[in-house]
Amino acid sequence: MFGQPKADAAAEAKPAEGQPKPDAEGVQKPAEAKLADAPVFDPKSPETAIVAPVAAELGLTAAQVTKLTALRQSLQDRQTNAWHAEASKTLDQGTIRDAQRAMAFAPASLKAWLNESGAGNHPGMLQWAANMMRNRAPGR
Repeated sequence: MFGQPKADAAAEAKPAEGQPKPDAEGVQKPAEAKLADAPVFDPKSPETAIVAPVAAELGLTAAQVTKLTALRQSLQDRQTNAWHAEASKTLDQGTIRDAQRAMAFAPASLKAWLNESGAGNHPGMLQWAANMMRNRAPGR
């Protein structure tokens, strides 16, 4: 919860072998981008039951699904980073510290979800967790 901003997969995109380099402004057409850390589409993952029928309906290849998965992760990382920046500007360090202390009482599955989804960086989540910590019954 409220960790470091995530690296943006799209920002780390590099041209594929034999592909043109980005222009002077660093702009590159999406079809030309090769995502360095793109997650690989795992046909055995639980999400496959949801994604596979839609991908088949749209006629997407595994490579296209992998690119879309990387795009989704990139968008999620950007949102997480925006929340992190907003929280850093709008919340004082005491609030952030109290929110982090509150996570000691959270189940491991909640902590994992907050970290994986980036929701642990949302200013409202941090404020709520800090309030819970400050208003907990003494001795608990």
